[in-house]
Amino acid sequence: MEKEKEIPRNETPVDTRKSWEKAVGIHFIETLRPFPDVIDTETDVLNSWLASMEIRPNPRPGKCGFWYSPHSFRLRRTLTSDNRMIYLQQGRGHVQVGKDEKKQRFCAGDALLIPPSVHHNFIADAGTPVFFFAIHFDIRLLGGVNPLDLVGFPKYLPGSAETPYGTAARRMAREFSARAPGWELAIASELQSVLLYLLRFHGSWFRPLHGRGRGRQILKLLPALELINRRLGDPALRVADLAAAIAVSEVYLRRLFAEVMGMSPGAFLQRRRIERASILLRESGRSLESVAASSGFVHMSHFFRTFKRWTQLTPAQFRLAEIGI
Repeated sequence: MEKEKEIPRNETPVDTRKSWEKAVGIHFIETLRPFPDVIDTETDVLNSWLASMEIRPNPRPGKCGFWYSPHSFRLRRTLTSDNRMIYLQQGRGHVQVGKDEKKQRFCAGDALLIPPSVHHNFIADAGTPVFFFAIHFDIRLLGGVNPLDLVGFPKYLPGSAETPYGTAARRMAREFSARAPGWELAIASELQSVLLYLLRFHGSWFRPLHGRGRGRQILKLLPALELINRRLGDPALRVADLAAAIAVSEVYLRRLFAEVMGMSPGAFLQRRRIERASILLRESGRSLESVAASSGFVHMSHFFRTFKRWTQLTPAQFRLAEIGI
């Protein structure tokens, strides 16, 4: 049997990290460096939210792709029922996101991330050709909450050499056009990569609806949110059912919803029903009566009034408007 080779006494154990640093240089250090500007929310809470997040692109024609205008371009003041990402590849001008917000410069490489029912417009500089990408998509977590509102994602995204907006836009446009197997999953992955980039590199841009420490209160609401998701088309669902789902009084439930969601549980339930109706109007040819019944409305007059209050359009007007980009 061959004798095991002994280590000479004058040799010292090798420092693995130092040897790696010598071998690969700065790359090893870069790998271990923390992300520069992570959002200020409890990590375990944020991980729970991200694990439950669902993203789905709007499959209707014209809801994803690049558009070109050789002359002055104007995206009129508009709002949509779903989320919209816009990336400006060429051109410049001014954007306004939100009724009361100030206009700001919008240049090549910049992007917008717009939640539902937020007014926005873009006016290109006179004589400037514009080449831009747009996609409409739905995003939900915790049984129906929009994370763009909850986590406070920034709406205006300045571009730089490191930002992934352009690469993601080109990949999504190709997936939407080709519609190869798994195209929806691929687009969802690209959108998720943009959102994770913002969470890790630009946390200071976020304006969450909740204060620090309130994230766990949102988790308390999870059973009630899941109940809403399951019984959204049931007109018999009441606030008392939601309170029972998390074993609290109706008074405490109302306070919890006001603190976390910024609205009453009844208003939140109504908004979710209108969101479902919007999806059905946009993606199906079902009658207005069928859409109303599937969204938890018994009387058409109540459906029409509620829908117009949330969207500023009648259901029929909304369906026609959704044909555009």
